[in-house]
Amino acid sequence: MVRNHEQTGEYFLSTISSINLYEYRAAWNIAYRNKRGFFSVQRELQSNKQELRSELGLNEAQLATHVSAEALRIIIDTPVETIIQGGRGFLNLYLGIFNSAIDDLAKNMGITHPSVIAISIKALVICHLVAVYLGCLWFGLYLLRGQKDDLVKLSIMLITYFTLLSIGAETYARFRIPITPFIVLISALGWERFIEKHNNALSTK
Repeated sequence: MVRNHEQTGEYFLSTISSINLYEYRAAWNIAYRNKRGFFSVQRELQSNKQELRSELGLNEAQLATHVSAEALRIIIDTPVETIIQGGRGFLNLYLGIFNSAIDDLAKNMGITHPSVIAISIKALVICHLVAVYLGCLWFGLYLLRGQKDDLVKLSIMLITYFTLLSIGAETYARFRIPITPFIVLISALGWERFIEKHNNALSTK
């Protein structure tokens, strides 16, 4: 923030939120509503941004503020597209595995056909997701209503907050990493309760 203040005269941490809002979320809504290609709209907005910078003589902080406001206006004016985009972002966040760093790594190594290693890693990830989300399901069925543990409540709040903050056109599986420990905590509690009920049922027979 000190460095950014020295460069622009304003304190701010990063301009990435304005980039995501304008060049991804607003661009996606425009493209979806007007049945245009996403990358075409994105390039158009990027060009508009550069023109604004030149015409108004804006620094990075001022430009970020300006395009963020414009992006929010577009997002608010296209509520249906925003909901659809959020739904797609949610699926990418929690189920996305196929558009991953594994594919990028293989491509950079010149591997054109899916390798056994890449397929095996993805299969392992699928098994992991199924196990974790089943645990979350058991948690919801058995523990959610009577939950009094502050750590668990905090975990649920963090998961909810981060999910709402993250779902958008730019979202993919990597975005899930910061909240994975909290999701796994919830899942472990669910599996613990499921196994306990299963064992109790067996012991009564």
